[in-house]
Amino acid sequence: MTDVEPPRPRQVAGRLLGVALALAMVALPVDWAESGSVSWQLVGVIGILWGVRSFVTGLFDDVLEPLGRFASSVFAGSGPEIPGARFTIDEETTKLERMMDQTLPAHREILIGIRLAEIYRTHEHDPAKASQMMDRLRAKYPDASELRHADSG
Repeated sequence: MTDVEPPRPRQVAGRLLGVALALAMVALPVDWAESGSVSWQLVGVIGILWGVRSFVTGLFDDVLEPLGRFASSVFAGSGPEIPGARFTIDEETTKLERMMDQTLPAHREILIGIRLAEIYRTHEHDPAKASQMMDRLRAKYPDASELRHADSG
């Protein structure tokens, strides 16, 4: 079974207004064929729907989604995420090593240490450095269940 992500609010609003706009645009030539004249009220409704759809999707794209990403990054404790920007593995390693030098909650320090050990082993091809990191964590947190799981993975 695959996980299907629910539609985003922007998609829902855009689709609803798009369907209403499409129905109005289909109704215009039908009405013209039946009456022989253009219904200017219907043309006005099409224009209003078009403008509202453009406004709402622009509001989501340019204001609400960036504001949501910013608020999420603030509450998550990291810097604002720049769309398209990604860390290289070297930048991630440097960032995690700096974090390990700080005072952190035990669970967070353990997870960061496990990630660093993984990077040392798989990307730097330095199993001794990875082993030193895991030994450091085991010495500091001998009862940590995360470290037992790290050994089995």
